[in-house]
Amino acid sequence: MRSLNIHSASQKLYFELLIEDNGFSSYDLQHRKNYFGKAFELVEDVEVKLFDVSSRLDLRYPNQDNLKALLVYGGLNEEDAGALVSDLLDYQDVDKIGRLSFDENKVTQFGNRNGPLSDIGELRLFELPKEMLELLIDNTSIFKTGSFNPLNASAELLTALYGQQTANEVIALREQTNISKQEFLMRTRIKETEDVFVFTGTSFEIHFSSKVNDIKLNKQVTLQVKPYSQADQSPLNILEIRQ
Repeated sequence: MRSLNIHSASQKLYFELLIEDNGFSSYDLQHRKNYFGKAFELVEDVEVKLFDVSSRLDLRYPNQDNLKALLVYGGLNEEDAGALVSDLLDYQDVDKIGRLSFDENKVTQFGNRNGPLSDIGELRLFELPKEMLELLIDNTSIFKTGSFNPLNASAELLTALYGQQTANEVIALREQTNISKQEFLMRTRIKETEDVFVFTGTSFEIHFSSKVNDIKLNKQVTLQVKPYSQADQSPLNILEIRQ
């Protein structure tokens, strides 16, 4: 029964994501959903958390300054944060030249991947403290493409990149349903650039949770919505499922 509830919630949510034009939007009043991970309910007994992937950092081809800022926010000093970013890049690139030394060192005990991360769980190979690992998992993605959207980013990532005052302003403004993009940019003083664009993306990480009595069932889906796909193509591209 719980799995049927999650299936029903997922189908309802997928349909809504396909027919809606999110654009500059963080909160959907009609369907009570949001794109920044605040829990809501679409069907009875199923809690949903919806995350805009464009509001996370790209872990495969990262903006090094942004990733370093997140690591410093998490407690690393500048030198250690820079070294970890270099290790993440050396782990994935195909060359044998290290960023901190001429010869590329083996970054993990299992060697280097020499290719893009295939699972965010590979971060565990870097033997990071639990809090740092969770911070990275919650604020990065291997499915991130394009520019960064601060509108739906976590409080931690916003603070790391823009400071506490701007983070508080973004969090307050995105709860409103009638604010324009121009007003958002003016009040937060966030500037759009080649790498920053305030616009809800088309890729989402979705957490479904159903609990009845003492039994809890969880499902996590990452997908890309393609509402204008051709008739012979699926409008949903399922990127990953975790249960």
